[in-house]
Amino acid sequence: MTGRSGWGVVAAYCADPGLDPGFAQDLMDAVDARGLELPWGSSYFDATPPEGEHVVTLVPATLQQLHPSPSGTGFGLASLDPEARRAAIGLVRRARDAVEGLTAACGAVGAVQLPSAPRSDLARLDEHRAALTESLVEIGQWDWCGARIVVEHWDSAAGTAPH
Repeated sequence: MTGRSGWGVVAAYCADPGLDPGFAQDLMDAVDARGLELPWGSSYFDATPPEGEHVVTLVPATLQQLHPSPSGTGFGLASLDPEARRAAIGLVRRARDAVEGLTAACGAVGAVQLPSAPRSDLARLDEHRAALTESLVEIGQWDWCGARIVVEHWDSAAGTAPH
């Protein structure tokens, strides 16, 4: 943990450190934030963000992998397609490796946000629950350098888009 006593984290999706390296620090200072929400795969992993207690999110990386597919079979930790689920676990593994590097470079990563995905097939909810559980059990056994794993629940069977 860092010595910052701020109130929370600020989403940093639009704050490209390559454009203005001081912007992220200025933003954290201006709102007394403890850290930034950093999209995995962004330029923050090529540059060093300010010291803080950051949240790494896989939301954008997961969105990039979603393709129209029959309900329940697309990319995601709750996928019923074994290859699509293994691909999602592989993405999380690469993010875990990046968290290790980020932690060494700038302090704590407080949490890693994982979207469950894909939208569930109502007739197969128990299978989706089992797939998501199996994914999370595997992921939970990895060394996350002190970061908590949090799940953003996208595998709802209702509606027309992941949510």
